[in-house]
Amino acid sequence: LLGRGNQQLSASVLRALGDDPLLVVAPEQKLIDLHGRPLLVDTGDPELDARLAGHVRVVTGVGTRSLYAVNAPELTLT
Repeated sequence: LLGRGNQQLSASVLRALGDDPLLVVAPEQKLIDLHGRPLLVDTGDPELDARLAGHVRVVTGVGTRSLYAVNAPELTLT
């Protein structure tokens, strides 16, 4: 979802956007292809990553949404 390799939005910008800064859009098939693996956030700021972790609404089509898990690297269980 967010990673160090695609930081168009820095951690400071994301933090300034407030409590619910993300609109996640993905085709339903993408979520199916993840086989239950969570989306990942790795902004380089562990505190922000923890704040963004949990569940996010994902727009999957016209009028359709899913609730999907989001994890941060420090929170991922091995």
